[in-house]
Amino acid sequence: IGKWGVGGPATESTPNKMGFDEYFGCICQRQAHCYYPPFLWENDRRIYLDNELLPPGTPLDEGADPLDPHSYDKYTQQTYSPDIMYDRVLRFVNENRERPFFLMWTTPIPHSPMQAPDEMVQYYVEKFGDEAPIEGKGYFPSRWPHATYAAMITYFDRQVGGLVAELKRLGIWDDTIIVVTSDNGPASNSCSSTEWFQSAHPFRSGKGWGKSSLREGGIRMPFIVAWGDRIERPHVNGHVGYFPDVMPTLCDIAGVETPPTDGISLWPTIRGKERRQQEHDYLYWEFPGGKIEPHETARQALHREIEEELLCEVEVAEEVCTSEYAYDFGTVRLTTFVCHLIAGTPHLTEHTDIRWLNPADMPTLNWAPVDREAVAIIASKQLTLR
Repeated sequence: IGKWGVGGPATESTPNKMGFDEYFGCICQRQAHCYYPPFLWENDRRIYLDNELLPPGTPLDEGADPLDPHSYDKYTQQTYSPDIMYDRVLRFVNENRERPFFLMWTTPIPHSPMQAPDEMVQYYVEKFGDEAPIEGKGYFPSRWPHATYAAMITYFDRQVGGLVAELKRLGIWDDTIIVVTSDNGPASNSCSSTEWFQSAHPFRSGKGWGKSSLREGGIRMPFIVAWGDRIERPHVNGHVGYFPDVMPTLCDIAGVETPPTDGISLWPTIRGKERRQQEHDYLYWEFPGGKIEPHETARQALHREIEEELLCEVEVAEEVCTSEYAYDFGTVRLTTFVCHLIAGTPHLTEHTDIRWLNPADMPTLNWAPVDREAVAIIASKQLTLR
């Protein structure tokens, strides 16, 4: 129930063709970019709502005053899609309360655009005070973007509370495992308020630091588990995992064989058997395209990234070497430069510890395959840190 983004209605990747018995929501990323859509999908058929089609990117009417709340009336219609999805969540739980069930609730909240019921938005307008409106390029304008973002999160929080209350009313709370997590870090776009809220705290938010980046704020997400009275007390566990761990975890819970996967079951940790928890030898991510801006050379991008990462002024000097490694998915090319510190003291923006090595000591560490050749070349050049 909710947003499905891995195959449109005419593809072979719709929910019912990917193993789900029932589906209700929006089978399209684009459709999910409006919280008042004209229809949603129930399995393979449309369920029409009392909303008119308003394409994402629709601006304010010509001549409209962006400070007048009524200029935004057309962006709020009759049926708020998260309400309909929530009703289906409760219905599904009630219909299956006598037997084991698996429910995947992928709410579109709080993805852009900024749209929420007005009474909840006004609650945060009173708390935060007035603010500048946004154009919401590619989505929709918003008169109070910060207040609306807070309202959306509060709205979902209350829905989760309502689901918990229903599970308790049905007498199945202690037999139900709930997992709350996210697919990526906070976004930075024409609508997002994540920098204002410091949504990735204690890491940085904003462009290049959250969603669509491989920094901590982009890939390090909470994984919250509730299991009625089976988890004795609230606590934090430092185990490091990633999304492919979910499949073997669910299979262990259901008592079925896990299909081939790179994931490791989190079931021992959930059961409080941390000493039995298997660890990953390493975790690896790639993000296509890198972080080179359209106007930058690779050297300029490296210079910018270093100064953003270490908060100091540097000079990217001579190229040391270029190495390549042929992975199964393609060849990775790594170019290494010498960089000189010009001003300031390097500070890590995302990690708590930094270790400086002389190049001759670098081969003593365990490097990724593409790095090993470069490390050997660097070590052989007898470079010295200064």
